[in-house]
Amino acid sequence: MVQPTIYLGIVFLGYMIYHLLFSTEKWRSLWAGVMGGGAFIMMPHASYMIALIVGLYMVCFVRSIRDMGRIVLVGGIVLLLNLNWLLAPFFGVGNSAGMIATF
Repeated sequence: MVQPTIYLGIVFLGYMIYHLLFSTEKWRSLWAGVMGGGAFIMMPHASYMIALIVGLYMVCFVRSIRDMGRIVLVGGIVLLLNLNWLLAPFFGVGNSAGMIATF
């Protein structure tokens, strides 16, 4: 079951790039954040790719404070969608790395 979820995460990353580059101005940040958050949910190691995509986008396309605000919105949505496992250790819930070690 691992390979289909990795494939879905890669598809989400592709849609994140699409929404950052080609989507309409009104919904660009929202959908890019949702797609990035979906990729991060499907494969937690996508955090590197999300950071790389957003970093390259910032270098190439961000030219104003408003554009930087959109990037902050994308990052906020990605983190908001993934709070379930980011905050789990603070509430005493084990993480997947601990479960793998016990296996």
